[in-house]
Amino acid sequence: MSLKTAFTRSRRGEKRIGSARNISIGALTIAAATVSGGAVSAGGVDTSTTVNIPGIGVNDVVQVTVQTPTAGILWDAYVSAVGTVTIRATNCTSGSLTTAATVAQVHAFFL
Repeated sequence: MSLKTAFTRSRRGEKRIGSARNISIGALTIAAATVSGGAVSAGGVDTSTTVNIPGIGVNDVVQVTVQTPTAGILWDAYVSAVGTVTIRATNCTSGSLTTAATVAQVHAFFL
């Protein structure tokens, strides 16, 4: 099964994504950040890395990918304050894990 996504432009020039229900996207910004490695306790969360993205707001959408993933660690990101994205590493295992230093890429979708 393949998934195809159609991009169109609205009358105001905004990019639109989707087919049945269009979501208007004002802009896309990609930022990179270095995440230092470290221990994450069992079931614990590390939120020590932040990225400044001017203009990002609490209703905007962010996504993160890491260059060197660690098995058992779930990476995600969220807008923690206007202009600031926090990268979160969650340990989904019952034992302590150590993440390697890596580069994270944050995709910020301004809605």
